[in-house]
Order: sequence, then structure tokens, then C-alpha cells
Amino acid sequence: MISHHFVRVCNSECNSKSSAVTLPDFVIQSVIRNYSRHFAQFRIGQEVYIKAQIQQTRTKEKLSTLREDTDVNLLRRSPGIKWVQQEIGHVRVPRTIDTEWNNLWYLNDDVTPTMKVSSAWSAGYTGAGIVIAVLDDGLQTDHPDLAANVDTVNDKDIYGFDNDPSPPAGKSHGTQVSGLIAAVKDNNICVVGVAFSSTLIGIRILGSFAISDSEEAQGLSHYLSNVDIYSNSWGPPDGTGFIGPGSLTKAALLDGVTNGRNGKGAIYMWSAGNGQSSDNCNGDGYVNSIYTIAISSAMIGYNAWYSEVCAPALAVAYGGSQDDRYLTTTTTSSGCKSDGIQGTSYAAPLASGIVALTLEAK
Repeated sequence: MISHHFVRVCNSECNSKSSAVTLPDFVIQSVIRNYSRHFAQFRIGQEVYIKAQIQQTRTKEKLSTLREDTDVNLLRRSPGIKWVQQEIGHVRVPRTIDTEWNNLWYLNDDVTPTMKVSSAWSAGYTGAGIVIAVLDDGLQTDHPDLAANVDTVNDKDIYGFDNDPSPPAGKSHGTQVSGLIAAVKDNNICVVGVAFSSTLIGIRILGSFAISDSEEAQGLSHYLSNVDIYSNSWGPPDGTGFIGPGSLTKAALLDGVTNGRNGKGAIYMWSAGNGQSSDNCNGDGYVNSIYTIAISSAMIGYNAWYSEVCAPALAVAYGGSQDDRYLTTTTTSSGCKSDGIQGTSYAAPLASGIVALTLEAK
């Protein structure tokens, strides 16, 4: 049986446009030798995919459209080519507009209704043995309130082709999300996460760059053999129309829910969006996918002001609000943050932590 592979081919405008092809084994080395400076491999189901780039090795001038078309056509005509697909980079954005225990109103039963997290802790559930991958703008793996729970061996930077998901300067969203899930308990530092004994895997997938279908698929299938929950607090920009995952991302989600967790299915948690009444998450193909669990935000007795209304939102969690109380969580530079922590970006990881407690119990 021939194993097919994915190759991403791009010219000097790589961030905006590229091509995707599926190749049999005997073409791979030729593609890597002739077209690839950097390449990565990932698996969806039984197929292994390769991402590669056309190099400007023969001229200092920009690659012309003709040259690009020639290279792609050569690949298209190669024996064993399965298909060629044009890739376009898309904008994806984070969804957000113990010393801190007294400020953790959403965990310490200071409000009604409660999410009953403390009751689960009292019953002995802490998230132990559950692995949660956080797909975001990075993760400060040495944060003193997170480090003990981070699997630094299996972290991933989709863009750096390595296992260091550290965020660039000024990016803290992923570290904030991670603290809500799995900040360490009783260490006299900062906060405690819902599933404070779970294992975190940081997957850096967001940044000041466009993201392609293949890169989303890599993140959503990374370490599938061991990840129980993929927590996603990102999506298309609000108010931009009907946008959904591409073919490779759909394949990765299907493979995950089919083969993840030893056939029980990986769980994909997704924030429902902060577009308020001017947006509707029915038009978000990540939120309305049958393979994801979409989480919206509530406050004490009412919908959070930023929450979108849509049928695919299957549950709500506290998400903080400038109209009432913010959440408190870890942030980069080894600190804590409460001011401004609001959004479905933060409701979704709280729900991910609750799902982790449930998986441990069941």
C-alpha cells in the first residue's frame, strides 16, 4: 500500500498563498531536495503529510508566478500524485476582549450558581492522568504556577518546527488560558486551575501571521495518541461572514473524534466567540462543527455582554465581565492577571478543566 504525503509549496508570498499536494513515498525525497528548506511531518489517520517550501535557489529575484506554476505543474504530473490544492493563509485570533484564592469567585463558591468545581475536588477529582493540549499563541512553560504540569517533551511550535511553544514578547493569551485549566494548587503562587493535576501540552498556533489549513490540522492532530482534550480559544475574526475549517482540518477533527483516546474520541473544546449581538456563531464553522463542543460565557444570572447567541453553543461557563467581575489567571513574566480577563476565550478552558475532572471520574 502506497503511503501518501502532503507537501506545502509556496513562493516568496508564502504567508498569503501556497499549494498543497499529496505524494507517494517515491516522490518525497525529490520534493524535499528540490523544493524544501524547512519541512514538517504530521499524520491524519493512516496518511503522513509533509509541509515544504519552494526555495529561491536559482535566482536572487522573486519567484515569478510562471515559475511557481511550472513547479506546481511538475508536481501535479509526477507519477502517484493524488491531488493538488491551493492553500491560502487565514487570520485566526484569540477570543478575548493561591495568593489569589479570594479572587477566584468562579471556583471558591462565592457566587450562585456555582460550577461545583470545589465539590469535585472534595470528591477527590483533580484531573490526574488527563492530558490537555492548549492551542493558542504560546505557553510560558517555566511559569512557576504551571511548570510542574507542563509536558515540555511533547509541546509544539507549529511555526518553529520544534517543541518550544514559548510565546513571543507581548503575547500572553495562551499562558492565561492554561492557568485556568491547570495552575498548580497549594503552592502559594498565583491561582489554581480547575484540573490542577492534569498535564498541559502547549501548541503554539496563533500569532501575527496568517494560518493555513494544514497548520491548523497539525495542531489539532498533534500527539493524538495521548491527548484527551484539545482546548481552543480562537477562531475567525468576529463579523467576517461564514467561515469554517478547510478540508485537512476537517479530516483532522474527524480522525481525532474517531481514533483519539483509544477509540473513544478526542474532545475538542471551542470558545463560541465574543461578537456580541452584532455577530452570530451559527456562521462559525469551527463552533458549529459536529466534532467540537462550543462554550459560551455567562455571568451571575445573565449572559455575558460579549456572548454570541447560536444553536451550536452547547454549554456556558463563567467568562468574566467588565460589568461585574473579571477572572484571575496566570500570565507571562511569571505573574498573575485579573484586569481585563473576560471572554469566551476564558470560559472554554474552564469548561475544558471540568471535562478533565469528568473524564477522571468516568
